[in-house]
Amino acid sequence: MVLQAFTGVGEFREGLAPVRVEKKWGFIDKTGNMVEVPTCQWLRPLAEGLSAYRQEGKWGYVDAKGQPVIPARFAQAEDFSQGLALVLLPGVRPDFRDGKYAFINRAGEIVISLETTGEARAEKKDFFSYFDMGGPDYKFTDGLVPVEKNGKFGFVDQTGKLVIPATFGKARNFAEGLAPVGVGHKQGYIDKTGRFVWQTDN
Repeated sequence: MVLQAFTGVGEFREGLAPVRVEKKWGFIDKTGNMVEVPTCQWLRPLAEGLSAYRQEGKWGYVDAKGQPVIPARFAQAEDFSQGLALVLLPGVRPDFRDGKYAFINRAGEIVISLETTGEARAEKKDFFSYFDMGGPDYKFTDGLVPVEKNGKFGFVDQTGKLVIPATFGKARNFAEGLAPVGVGHKQGYIDKTGRFVWQTDN
């Protein structure tokens, strides 16, 4: 094992962890050896073989060898899940708040365009909403992800089709075939058809 003076460390995923050496980030393996020369301004843990990285203020994705797969051109970038990742497209404003969110595939192509802007996320303090039961993750689970349309939540599939109409005031991600949602003061769980399988009485 080669000991290095790391100035920042991330969690291990898929056998590698991001670390910072001086002001640049790269990956180490579980023996502590660098697998590539640190070159990134910021580097996240791997997810489905790709890691979000930042270079010159923009985000893109590198592979496990640190090689760019999707060039850094996004204002924000989240982890890949089930083949898709949430990104914030650059807008005109320097703070990117007029940019809109979208899901991209592993080729960097936009698969699903969303209504939400960087401004809306900053105001709500969460991407989709801010409410008692918490907001959803920004990842696909069980092939679906919650999205907000006109102030209500529904679910889209990996093609961008709205498969569960946006009728809920609250929603979180599916897990094991069920998703917690809320309508007014009622909360419960729906299945992947959008049918309530259990809900509160008040």
